[in-house]
Amino acid sequence: MKTNREPRRLWRRWLAAGTAWTFAYTFAAAAPAAAELPASGKIGDVIGRVLSTDIRASINGQPIPSMNIDGYTAVVAEDLRQYGFEVAWLPAQHKVSIHYASGKPAEPPPAQQDDPPSRVGVKLGDVLYTDIQAEYDGVSIPSYNIGGQTAVRLNDLGPFGQVEWNEQARTLSFAPGETEAYKEHAPLVIRQTAITELGPITAADSVVRLKDAVIGRIADGTPMLSIRKLAERLGYLVSEDARQHTLTLDNGVNRIQMTPDRKGPSLYWLGSETEGPDWSKAPLIENGDWLVHEQDARALLGCSTDIDHSDSQWDYRCAEYEVQDYGVLDSSPSYLYGVQADAYLDDGKLFIPALIARNHASQSLYTEGRFNVFKTGEAAGDGGLSRYKLAAETPLDIKDNDVVLQITNGYKVLYQKRFAPATELLGASGLLPDDTPLPHGEYSRISLDQPASALTATELASVQVSGSVRTAVGSKLKFIVEKREEAGYREVWEQSASLPAERFSEELPLPSGQGLYRVRIQSEQQEAAGVIRSDFDIARLYVRKTAGDPIPSPVDAQAYTPPASAKLHELSGSWTAGSYPERFVGYRGMPLALSLDAYDFNSPNGFWLGSPVEVDLQLTHVGDNSLEMTKPIVYDVIITRVTEQAGESVFQPVWHGRAPALTGSLKPLYYRRFQFSWDMKDDDGHPVPPGNYHIEAVLPMTYEYNDLSTGQAQTQLAEQTMRTHALLTAEWPQP
Repeated sequence: MKTNREPRRLWRRWLAAGTAWTFAYTFAAAAPAAAELPASGKIGDVIGRVLSTDIRASINGQPIPSMNIDGYTAVVAEDLRQYGFEVAWLPAQHKVSIHYASGKPAEPPPAQQDDPPSRVGVKLGDVLYTDIQAEYDGVSIPSYNIGGQTAVRLNDLGPFGQVEWNEQARTLSFAPGETEAYKEHAPLVIRQTAITELGPITAADSVVRLKDAVIGRIADGTPMLSIRKLAERLGYLVSEDARQHTLTLDNGVNRIQMTPDRKGPSLYWLGSETEGPDWSKAPLIENGDWLVHEQDARALLGCSTDIDHSDSQWDYRCAEYEVQDYGVLDSSPSYLYGVQADAYLDDGKLFIPALIARNHASQSLYTEGRFNVFKTGEAAGDGGLSRYKLAAETPLDIKDNDVVLQITNGYKVLYQKRFAPATELLGASGLLPDDTPLPHGEYSRISLDQPASALTATELASVQVSGSVRTAVGSKLKFIVEKREEAGYREVWEQSASLPAERFSEELPLPSGQGLYRVRIQSEQQEAAGVIRSDFDIARLYVRKTAGDPIPSPVDAQAYTPPASAKLHELSGSWTAGSYPERFVGYRGMPLALSLDAYDFNSPNGFWLGSPVEVDLQLTHVGDNSLEMTKPIVYDVIITRVTEQAGESVFQPVWHGRAPALTGSLKPLYYRRFQFSWDMKDDDGHPVPPGNYHIEAVLPMTYEYNDLSTGQAQTQLAEQTMRTHALLTAEWPQP
């Protein structure tokens, strides 16, 4: 099966449909018997050659790429998926299953022009020894490993349809016989095949027994079980290194290796190491046996239970599964790589396996995978099993993707594929498709006019992003510009466009010199409960800036003149409520404590010029009794520019704002919060220059309220503290 794209490309470029060559082919000759191939060997040994052929092969009249192996015309089994066949890779059985599905849409690749006849007999690659078997409708047929894929000879398919050889035209065709109708399904199918029940397991007098056999003990109130004894009952082979105290459990597919002084076990699937967990509790090694936490034992062996650690008796249900890979895609039309699986399970008796996708490219990328599962109904003709739909997705970058796709049952790996999916950026718009594997609620949907593709290049200091809004959710679109650096992406710019609007057109600066930039267009997102959540990427674009130095600051600090008079900005919005779990000390023992904070998440050390400054005002009740405000609290906020003149700090007011009135009551440990953004423009609407700024709540002021426990009217003088103002430095991004 295909494990990587490159080996296929080396020889596959010769095998375009309609482009086929051979040395010799005699249809009358019998197919080489299995004995003609090496009966045994080391996996990966070279046992033959793949040659180009001038014989044109076809399936149901459609041209298919072909090659010459041992003098016979062969095709890649995985290619048959595009010609109406179901081709499944069953990794646990080391088997490729081929089946023609009547009615499955055929989507063969476009034919290409013939190459010169002199190309006949050119070596395209090696035939490698493999233990992978191929089956057609359950009948074993000869197969070959070429570049990580499985090849089969067309004449070996004769018993399952009609093979015709035209010597004059030098064509070989195969028409499969009629079979059952095609049923659409996900690229991955998980089917429960058996359940082994271990029980009853009982805990009494600090001893844990499986039926009558001792399998562990209670240590510090926790069942610690012999992983060896449980694994042996499930058919694992056990080996140990007495000197190293290492224990290995192997069932031919999964291998568990445990070594002292390690944080967790080492796990392997079909010989490849997988990511292992840490121990929930350090194992106990007693008389050569490993006693592990009950949860670890269960998860490592892929078992389910209804155990409550307060119970003294429970059972394990350990399921076996068959996973079929019908062709997981190795590319994505958007920045999200998604995959689905159909699972057929014994409803209610087992935990549902997890389908997980993660991009391990680098710590700088968003690598977390999201997954979901839901029941879709009973599966007719599947022994009463219920059908579930599993889905997973993970973000991709323009390059260096390293995606691990797994199906797991606890810690037990049922399927794994590690690959580098390509993003189809040159011919794509960079938009999130309307139909994603996982639900994302409602979000704005847009169409892009500029740039024309998701990857573009420019020598300019900015890029124009424009398009139309098909569906508007929320009040704005956000545009974030990031530059790719060695450690990851660094945000260098952010701006917004108001919604609803039929069109948007934003000029986004590329302020940090040459290199690769990523533009993220974000929408507010409405979830099923009607909650609006922002920061959801609906498109990602990449711009390669090929020339130019960092652009200068758009505002000259020397020429800037502060506003001649103040203009009060009435801020819109409302106060939200929250609470703290623990009490803390307020200012001078007073019950009401004010704090002001300013943030810019685009810059780790300061604030990017022109990027919004997020400001929080929060009034917290740190007293003992509930309070009722008898006079509305109105906070004014002032922002001043701080400059140095003759060694002294000079504060020049540039912006004034007023928050909505705060009224109502406050319980102890509850707070009220108001949030707003300053767009780094002054009272006259002009951008401010780079430099230092001071933001503060205008104090002192007096709070007036009633103590609801005593009924007494009280007042509190609110004064400036270290929590009621903030300093910020507005920087212009530099490389």
